[in-house]
Amino acid sequence: MVLDDGTVDEFMRHAEELHAELAPVGKLEEVLVDRIISLSWRLARAGHIERGLLMLGRGDRSLPAPARLALAFRHDALRADSFGKLGRYETRLERSLLRSLRELDLRQASRRGIPAPTAVDIDIVIEDHRQAG
Repeated sequence: MVLDDGTVDEFMRHAEELHAELAPVGKLEEVLVDRIISLSWRLARAGHIERGLLMLGRGDRSLPAPARLALAFRHDALRADSFGKLGRYETRLERSLLRSLRELDLRQASRRGIPAPTAVDIDIVIEDHRQAG
């Protein structure tokens, strides 16, 4: 979601740059690239939200900046826990972004004839050869 606050042009540049870099071929790759564009944009916006939250609760200007930030954080933690919620939101976005990138990479590799990586299960057995006694 792009807000009508002057960021539309920035989003379009972001989308064009990633689209050119990821070079999707076919509808499925297009869908994955669109998802990657959206997720990466929202993840960057989460950083702006965090800065805004810190700025909202700074309090007494006579305190040093670190103390004002700590007060803003404590104030939020005692009430709405916006930082905790934002952290969970960022984590969800990051995981989804990484899954989408991995899926796009696998599909593009397959299209180029590169075999998908093979998962290997490894069992490690450690035997204790110490003698009793």
